[in-house]
Amino acid sequence: QSEVFTSVHYGTNDIWATTKTKIINDAGTDQSQTLTSSDDPSWTTHHPKGYDIVANGSQVLKYDGSNWGSLGGVSQSAKYLSTYNNFVFIAGHSGGKVEWCAIGDPDTWNGSNWVMPGTARGLIPHRESNYFFTDLGWHQLRGFNELTMSVPYSGQPGTTSHRSLVSTPFGLFYWAEEGIMWKPDNTLSTENISRYRIPKTLSALNF
Repeated sequence: QSEVFTSVHYGTNDIWATTKTKIINDAGTDQSQTLTSSDDPSWTTHHPKGYDIVANGSQVLKYDGSNWGSLGGVSQSAKYLSTYNNFVFIAGHSGGKVEWCAIGDPDTWNGSNWVMPGTARGLIPHRESNYFFTDLGWHQLRGFNELTMSVPYSGQPGTTSHRSLVSTPFGLFYWAEEGIMWKPDNTLSTENISRYRIPKTLSALNF
């Protein structure tokens, strides 16, 4: 490609990639979608509906197995996506707000939301929960009904980038301003593993 790649996603319909202005599949076929923002894209797949969805801060586009089009009923300025318990979640379009669609229907949005302190930085499903990150902290979202989605736990610190969020069998890992953070499962605490691994480097940077 003549442009640098900005994301790759293993979807339910294909393996997709984005450059600054277009979407292609793993064969290099241009999907004839003109991206109007070079912001870091975020992807998710809603398997029951068969949608692959991408957001970049100015567009939220879906591929339904046959055609590309705008995702209905959602703010097109969303930056972050995730899928959890048959819901699609969006964030990054309004401060610390996170919203979710009607259950099983990513084209219908009823205004269900939580508003958290700070600015949205990412979303990621992990174990039996969905995690919403801002620059100030993380929030665990859980529920099976759009009107009873709860936030059972919150913690700190937040993250600097949605690209750094990694779900593993050993817990969540992510970048914060303080370094690489590890949130083990079944605990509200986080550990700065950078302090154990690179103390001399961090000491020099702090100095």
